[in-house]
Amino acid sequence: MEYLFELSGEQPKLAKAEVKALIEAYQVEYKIREELTNLLIIKTNDKLEKSFFKRLGYTHSVLKHITSAKKLNDVLKDIENISSNKKFCVRAKRIKNNLKKISAKEAEERIGAIIKGPIDLENPKKVFKLFLTDQNLVFGEQIIKINRKEYRKRKPHKRPFFKPGAIKPELARACINLTRVRDGAILDVFSGTGSFLIEANDMDISSVGVDASLKMLKGSKKNQKLTKNKKNSLILADSRKTPFKPHSFEAIIADPPYGRSSTVYGDISDLYNQTIREALRNLKKGGYLCFISPKEGVDLKVDTNEIERYKVRVHRSLTRIIRVIRRRSSEL
Repeated sequence: MEYLFELSGEQPKLAKAEVKALIEAYQVEYKIREELTNLLIIKTNDKLEKSFFKRLGYTHSVLKHITSAKKLNDVLKDIENISSNKKFCVRAKRIKNNLKKISAKEAEERIGAIIKGPIDLENPKKVFKLFLTDQNLVFGEQIIKINRKEYRKRKPHKRPFFKPGAIKPELARACINLTRVRDGAILDVFSGTGSFLIEANDMDISSVGVDASLKMLKGSKKNQKLTKNKKNSLILADSRKTPFKPHSFEAIIADPPYGRSSTVYGDISDLYNQTIREALRNLKKGGYLCFISPKEGVDLKVDTNEIERYKVRVHRSLTRIIRVIRRRSSEL
């Protein structure tokens, strides 16, 4: 089956990486059919589970890919035999002012006239979408629309316990998905206000939060009430010396402080390097660490198996670097 992912334009590279990582987490074989602006078409050997779609952070909707073409007439030819026994509608979306010569409204009407079935623009039971992007017309039938309103309800400033610099829900979900965690538990070694734990709860993933500040742990506990599932535990400990047996986790997230020094942790460079060493000790063989750091001022001396790296601009003076590190099977 071919899936068409309508991605957020906020973090395009990260959005595509998240989808790929999550498919790997579900152990589904796939091939990239096409990558376009804010769109990703992937062919899979197996059908993706419902739980897969609910985990996505930077995806707006997922569709069954029907056809792609350069001209509208070619799309119309490809859909001549499509019918719907349910009330349907057609939506056309232009991405970044592409294909201005084609009228989105006219495209909707012409496609709607070809598809056999009852049209309902107000309360459709089935939605077909046409995307105009990169000189391409991409058409599909919507499988699911991600309810991103729920993410907005959990924005950092809307939580019971708030601290500046907390991670937004979409980014937290993407980072969790980059670790390829599926059935095991994820460890957050700088749990802070609980951004990753909140989203792990919502994604039905067990989690353990570690922080050296009792105040943060108490605040994080308040924030966990934002989700129905509460599959986590909180531990007062230092990220450089955690109380776990070696190889206890298949996935770890680390979002350490960004200043040059910390009243709790001391020198930041030492903190980062020691945290990575401890994380590798805690990871199972083949497990993944998602390590987040500022763009400047970080001297990582630990030899790691870094497989991915992304830049996320927060504001003018802060760009986060997201590294995905996989524990080598040869590491002790």
